[in-house]
Amino acid sequence: MIIYGLLKVIILILDIISGIFGSLIPDLPDVILNLFDTFSTIIQGGVSFVSYFLYWPVIVAAISILITFHAFKIVKDMVMKVIGHFIAN
Repeated sequence: MIIYGLLKVIILILDIISGIFGSLIPDLPDVILNLFDTFSTIIQGGVSFVSYFLYWPVIVAAISILITFHAFKIVKDMVMKVIGHFIAN
């Protein structure tokens, strides 16, 4: 009964976490597509190399992808540790 209660609590916590991070996932493909469009615009437009690093939408997209990947990695590690703990016991 205690194990059932613990599993129920863990599933509830994982559901809340997936609800929070799941709301970020639909925005990720749009960010990636906009980033690729920006890359093609920069390459085709002949923008100089220095102004590429000062182009604000590229900076925002790169930071968004980095934060999303880092958050996904943290949540994945957390879920795998919880599952591994219950499988090992």
